[in-house]
Formats: sequence, C-alpha cells, structure tokens
Amino acid sequence: MNDKQVILIVDDISQNIELLDAYLSPLGYEIVAAANGVEALEKLTAYRIDLILLDVMMSGMNGFEVTRRVRELDEYKTLPIILVTALKETEDRITGIEAGCDDFISKPVDRIELIARVRSLLKVKAYNDLLKSYRKELESEVESRTLELAELNAVLEQKVIERTESLNKSLMIQNKLNDQLMEAAADLERDKQKIVEMNEALFNKSLELEYEKNELEKRNEIMENDLDMARIIQKCLIPEISPLPSISFQYKSMDKVGGDFFDFIHFSNNWIGIFISDVSGHGVQAAFITAMIKSSIFQITPNNSNPSSILENLNNILINHTADDFVTVFYGIFKPETREFIYSNAGHNPPYIITADKIEYLNILSGAIPLGIADSCELKDMGKEYINEMVILEKGSKLILYTDGLTEAVKNYLPDKSRGNDYESEILTGSFRTHFNKPVEIFIKEIYRDLIEFRGSDDFDDDVCIICVDVV
Repeated sequence: MNDKQVILIVDDISQNIELLDAYLSPLGYEIVAAANGVEALEKLTAYRIDLILLDVMMSGMNGFEVTRRVRELDEYKTLPIILVTALKETEDRITGIEAGCDDFISKPVDRIELIARVRSLLKVKAYNDLLKSYRKELESEVESRTLELAELNAVLEQKVIERTESLNKSLMIQNKLNDQLMEAAADLERDKQKIVEMNEALFNKSLELEYEKNELEKRNEIMENDLDMARIIQKCLIPEISPLPSISFQYKSMDKVGGDFFDFIHFSNNWIGIFISDVSGHGVQAAFITAMIKSSIFQITPNNSNPSSILENLNNILINHTADDFVTVFYGIFKPETREFIYSNAGHNPPYIITADKIEYLNILSGAIPLGIADSCELKDMGKEYINEMVILEKGSKLILYTDGLTEAVKNYLPDKSRGNDYESEILTGSFRTHFNKPVEIFIKEIYRDLIEFRGSDDFDDDVCIICVDVV
C-alpha cells in the first residue's frame, strides 16, 4: 500500500511542473501532473489526490474555473487547493477565494514558502480526514445501537403481549394463578437486578471518565512544564554579549518556544564566526534541535575555518533527528583585518549589505537546501552541495544577518498586501537608510524600535533575530 501523500500539479507549462516537482519530490510526496483543466479533472478521479497546486493563467479552462468545477463535487469540498499565480490584484485574489481555493503562492515560487504552505494544508486535510473517519464510525455505532434498541423494543412488546395473554388465561384457570403470579414476581426481580447492574455499570463508567480527565490534566501539566524548561534551555543557548564592539544584535522570542538561534565563534587569530539558523517548527522539538546545534557547533568549529564543511557536518548530525522539521542556516567567518567574509548558506535568508549609496543582498550563488532534508550523497546527486563563497566588505559598510521573523513581522502587517515583497523591502530598507550613520549598537536598537512602531506592539508571530556587523 502506498502511504505517500499525492499532490496534483496543474500547469500548461511543463517547466513549471518540473520545478515544483523538484521542490516537492525530495520530501516524499508523490507527484501527478496535468497540462490543462480537463486533464486535471480526469486525474482527480483516477488518483487519490491530497492537494492540488493549480496555475491560474492557463489556456482553455483557467485555474479559477477548475477550482469551481472541483468544489462542485461533494467528495472534494474540503480538498486543499493552492493557486499558483503571478497576478497581484486584490480582485484576482477575491475571485480565487470565491471559487473555493484555500491559499495562494505568488510566482516566482519561493521553495521554502511552497513547502511551508503545502505541509500546513496537508496537515489540515489529515485532521479533516480523521474527523470524517471518527464521524463515520460514530454514525455507524449510533445506527447499530438504534437497531439494537428497535429489536429490544420489539421483543419487549412481544413479551408484554405474551404476558397479557398469560394473565388472561390465568383468570380462566384459577388453579394456575399462584404459579403465574410467582413467575411474574421472579421476572420483576430479574428486571430489578438488571437495573441495579446497569446503575453499577454507569457509576463505574463515570469513575473511568473522571480518571481519564485527571490523567489528561496531568499530561497537560507535564507538557507545560516541558515547554517552560524548553524556554529556559533556549534562553541559555543565546549569547548575552557581543564578541566585538563593531557587532551588535537584537533577539526577541515569541511567547511559545521558537526555533531561532544564533552564536559567535571566536578564533585565535581574531576572526569571528557568525552563525544564524531557524528551525521550521516550534515547541520542545525546536528547542531540542537548537540545543543539538549548539552542542555540535561547540564540537566541530574549533580550528575549522571552512563554513561549508561546518554545514555539511551539521547536516550529517541533524539528518536523523529532525523528523519532519528542517533547519535553514547561514554561517560566515569575518576577518576584521582584511574585511574578508567567507560564508556558506543552507536555504537561509540572504544577508543585507548596506553602504552609503546602496542597499543590496549578499550574493548567494549556491542553491543548497536547508539542513535535515537530504544526506550528503543525495545533495551531491542533486547538485546542491554546500559551498564556500567570499566577499571583501567595503569599509564603512554594514552587514545585516536575520531570520525570517524580521520580514514576516513586516509582511503580516502590510496595509496593502497586494504589493507583496517589494513593499516589505521598502519598509526595512527605509529604516536601514534612516539609521545608517549611527553606531552599530544604536543602529540595531533603532531598527527594532521602528519595527515595533510599524506593528504597534512587540507581540510578534515568530522569533525576531537581527545581527549587524559594522565594517570598520
């Protein structure tokens, strides 16, 4: 039996299908492709589809119409549908929602966003399927009990008829009256005993339910204690002071245990290693992975000035412990004397480089994927090995490393979400320009203050981590 979750990709451009297939197949999903709406509807009935990735702008039947056709079928009312579109207008989004889609992904497709949205909707579908199964079992049980009650009622009615006939006969046959009365009394005693037994059974059942309730409360208390301990552990893993006056950072964790982590590695020649990562999940599992990363860095970084080697070693350690989670990592070594910055990336957000006249992303040539998804052999086969890259930073510039909590904190509060990532970038880069000439410690605090002012509070949806290196 094939337990893989099946994803139907619908696009009239084969290259788009191949790209999405390349993103999702390594994660264990079975991919079914369709080149148009008609073929998609045929594949829908031929396969057990768990989720549809549907292009909007197709010739013939477009993505909106295909969505409507799918929702007209009762068995696919709750099937997750993600529209893949380059359309940015709010009206187009509304059309997709009214047609029945569950989510959107903008072109060009961001692989991390794609994986997150696909996993989220597949989890929701799994929960819905489980609820349907429970509902079906309950309905079957109710039907069965109803039939049993009907049968018992028929038996009871028949007994009443028989008892009435017996009593009528007893009136006619006086000599059998006493025997019949005694028999009736015995029947009543048996019925009374049954009632007593039923009451005892109900009482015992109530005791069982009370015990189960107490056990659940104990488990919840244990889970809360585990989360509190995970928060304490995570707080202990985060550096408290900067390794150099020219480096400053700001870290704000969300209320629940998050997956952001950063650290600094000191080398004897005054080089500084800067490590930043983000675990895909939250809770105790994320804290466990973070602690594993901290311990592993401590063991493998001494005297190792090769960032890509560090990432490869970390991946080999994490691959058997991350389950469904993965970890994005950026690790770089800064040489203050020469301003050289050697770095390697594993699916993490590219850092910003800020100079007096421009703001740009640090050039990332490799297409390496996050840690914990594929082992070294698989990475080599896919051409996604971790590599080193180098840049000489301009004197007077600033290098900013961050986790996606920073960009999400802006994106989730955009007044005009149809403008997308461009507007999000304008908000951040505008703040960078405003405070560029300030000392690095003040620069970081002002960026964080601007973020809180933009949102109206410091209640973030994810951890926020920012590290700034002042290149002097």
